[in-house]
Amino acid sequence: MKIKLLFLFLLVSLITFAKNSKLWVTSVEEAIKIAGKSNKDILVDFTGSDWCGWCIRLDKEVFSTEKWDKEASKKFVFVEIDFPQKKQLSPEQKEYNAKLQSEYQVQGYPTIILLDSKGKPYAITGFQEGGVDNYLKHLDSLSLRKKEKDDSLSKIKTSKKNEEKIKILDDLINKLNSWEIAKFYPELKEQIIALDNDNKFGFKSKYLAEITLFYYEKNDANKYDEYFTELKKVDEKKANGIITKIELSQIYNNDIVYKRWKEANEKLEKLIAQNPEGDVGQEIYFYLGIIQYYLTNIDKCIEYFEKAISLSPDSQLVSVIEENMSFVKEEKNKNKK
Repeated sequence: MKIKLLFLFLLVSLITFAKNSKLWVTSVEEAIKIAGKSNKDILVDFTGSDWCGWCIRLDKEVFSTEKWDKEASKKFVFVEIDFPQKKQLSPEQKEYNAKLQSEYQVQGYPTIILLDSKGKPYAITGFQEGGVDNYLKHLDSLSLRKKEKDDSLSKIKTSKKNEEKIKILDDLINKLNSWEIAKFYPELKEQIIALDNDNKFGFKSKYLAEITLFYYEKNDANKYDEYFTELKKVDEKKANGIITKIELSQIYNNDIVYKRWKEANEKLEKLIAQNPEGDVGQEIYFYLGIIQYYLTNIDKCIEYFEKAISLSPDSQLVSVIEENMSFVKEEKNKNKK
């Protein structure tokens, strides 16, 4: 749910470059069947083939080249999940593509997801400068992540001590988070919750909060209720934080997305009255800052951005907040002249 005030538009020729259709399929399920027989990984390309500038460049410079067909096809089964504006897809393919986009939480194009032969993601990337040679090297480096992941999973299976399993699991989840693919491995968080059942190491409460929110976003009411009830027993403060985060999500989807600034501002001010802390508090103040910008309250916008940073200075969101704050300050200084 990141919002940026600046948008960069790339002007490119909308000439499309065709992939070798013999090497690309349009279904992950079909790719898994092929990969299982050929012992290959799977590369899924979420693209807007006839309108997205970066997608067109990626096709031209990489996916439509002979070297790509020759070299990459030795390691990957290719899947194209297309969202064209001019080209016509069958209703069934459109529905399938939309379902897959939701399942993999794809928010921009091109998004390239690497899967193992069983269909489990191990890397996410996009366009890269440098043409086909650089892209092949880039994929080779990403492929090493699969081995890291699999090695950790093997250690968990062979370890006989719960404490050791918990440490390996926590390290692996943190690594998957840094690769932006932890959302595809909820079972690891459920495993660490079970292993730290008495919350001796603090991981049960930590991951209960995350898995509760995961099942809320998945609309799995039974799982959400199960984990939320357990979280309240272990850490009521974190359980209340989950409620606040859900309310924040609803405000974002119902008001901020539709630029209903005054309505969103009123609801968010009620949330800050609860003195939210940490990452949740940071998100609330960040959105309040964005809203103040659009309501032309520039000083208040900067104040809220600074408050947001102070609540969780080491979070991944800080760089986004700082970028927006820099833009607002520059604009403010220009208006003074």
